[in-house]
Amino acid sequence: MKTFLRFSLLVLVITTSLGARAQQGTHFLQGTSLFDYPAGIGSTTKTLQMQLSLGTFHTANQAKIWHVTMGFADTGKEQNMLKNQTWQLGIGKAQEWYKTIFGSLRLYAGVLGHLGYNYADKVQQSSSTGAFTESRSHTFTVSLGGNAGLYYGLHKHWALTLQLVQVNAATLASEFVRNDYTEGSNTYTTHLTQIRYGIRPTLTFASGIGIRYVW
Repeated sequence: MKTFLRFSLLVLVITTSLGARAQQGTHFLQGTSLFDYPAGIGSTTKTLQMQLSLGTFHTANQAKIWHVTMGFADTGKEQNMLKNQTWQLGIGKAQEWYKTIFGSLRLYAGVLGHLGYNYADKVQQSSSTGAFTESRSHTFTVSLGGNAGLYYGLHKHWALTLQLVQVNAATLASEFVRNDYTEGSNTYTTHLTQIRYGIRPTLTFASGIGIRYVW
């Protein structure tokens, strides 16, 4: 019985200490690795994003965060597609809310506004003529979305986050594309500029794990 009481008291002290760190004016720095599989089961797409975040708790259950994101996606070699790679860079601002489930485990959800730049390089070969088409594009995006996951306090200065879902609510994109078509010794070049937008929400299971330092 005494052992149980000591253990309960220890858990209470640790939990209280963790809760005390998430208060008004508390800052944190977080590094996150995100893995995205939007193309579905069986796709060869491999996407990795590294995210650095700086935030402040305005209350114990609410935080404002700035994100800097760098990413890389590679679809691998598919039919007639010899190369399909994308590099990503972006900055965003988020608002997150937290709800304690029990002890140090909390549920979080947030909304995010994001400015992004993508550079894509694709090489495709025609199965009928053998000609090669290389497409290089620069895309600038403004998007609004959100995410949700779990937050677990390890120590008064350390916590883990686990992102479970991600929602993209609206996107505005401006794309600049150059296509080089090569057949034999001849090369033809075309340029394309287009603006795209979408307001239909899309849900992806973009999972990721992060570690947060709080002070």
